[in-house]
Amino acid sequence: MSIQSVRRMESSDIPQVYRIACSALDQCYARGLFGFLMFQWSRGQLVSCDMFGEVTGFICGTLLRDDLASISLFAVDAAHRREGAGTALLEAFAAACARQGCRMMQLEVRLENESTRGFYRRRGFTDTELLTDFYTDHGNAVRMIRSTDQPS
Repeated sequence: MSIQSVRRMESSDIPQVYRIACSALDQCYARGLFGFLMFQWSRGQLVSCDMFGEVTGFICGTLLRDDLASISLFAVDAAHRREGAGTALLEAFAAACARQGCRMMQLEVRLENESTRGFYRRRGFTDTELLTDFYTDHGNAVRMIRSTDQPS
C-alpha cells in the first residue's frame, strides 16, 4: 500500500507514533517526548499516513539555530518501508525547515548502520563528524548534514 499523505503531527497521533518508535528505533523514549517536541516546534513534527489515515511513519525535529534544524527522531513502520514514506517525510521536513528560514538540517545515525547512512547519502546528506560514545549504550554516531533546498 502506498503513502497517501504527509501532514503535521497531532496529539491524537502520539499512540501510533510511539508504537512505531518502540518497534523501529533501538532506544527507548518516553511517550511524553512527542508532546514536548510538538509544543516546542509543531511544524517540525510530521507523520506519513496511508489511504485510511493510519500513521505509517514520523519525523520529529528541533530548531538548533535560526539557520539549522535537527532531525531528532525518524522512523517508518516496518510494514510500510520502501513505499516512499521516508523520502516523503524527509522532503516535507526540509520544506518546513526552509519555510522557517533554516538553510541546513542535520541528524545523527549509528556509525555501523550502513543501510540507514546510505538512505541519507542518497538523499543528499554528507558525513561531517564522528561522535564517540554518543548513545546511551556507548555506541558511536556520525553526524550528517544537508541543505534544505537540495532535492533528494
